[in-house]
Amino acid sequence: MNTTFKDKTNYSNIYEHTYWGNFDTKFKKLENEIILNRNKFIENFEIKKVKDIHEKIEEFFHLSYDSRNKTNNNFFDHIETYITHNKNYIVITSPYSLQDTTAEILGYKKYNKMYGQDAFTYIKILELN
Repeated sequence: MNTTFKDKTNYSNIYEHTYWGNFDTKFKKLENEIILNRNKFIENFEIKKVKDIHEKIEEFFHLSYDSRNKTNNNFFDHIETYITHNKNYIVITSPYSLQDTTAEILGYKKYNKMYGQDAFTYIKILELN
């Protein structure tokens, strides 16, 4: 049985539902920093599971087709969406180029790298409670 990235974290049950989590370690190198960042992310934000974003709140995260693919096409890469135990939504995106200006305009904050050393991670939280 092959080992995947999710298997290297403490939360394979959550990361098994992500594109990143299903990379085979045999074919792609995984940095220890990324594993640590992923574990801390789940713990610090009390992540419950990967969650599709409901259409009614896509606009808050700028995840509509137009904003993702026309206006900010370099920013939205390797998108992952989560829900916390407190029912807050969290979106992370990890583009391969530095996107601080776009992130600021869209209300995202730079976060610890969670995709790979060659990608920058940004996060946005919608608190519903």
